[in-house]
Amino acid sequence: HAAAAHAKVLELAQGGGPAVDVQLRRAEDVATASGITETARAEGCDLVVVGTHGRSGLPRMLLGSVASK
Repeated sequence: HAAAAHAKVLELAQGGGPAVDVQLRRAEDVATASGITETARAEGCDLVVVGTHGRSGLPRMLLGSVASK
């Protein structure tokens, strides 16, 4: 599922405008938010876009939010 979503984002990003580098990486033994920030620093990224489910209230408190971290 992730690979199909990645391919769609890559297709949309190559439609013109500023240069975009879309990457799909598998990170193991690291928290998701930490893996994203470590990779962004290592790659010298100017911008990282992260989607969210839009949870709020109790579900967000119980499940947390990678996007906000």
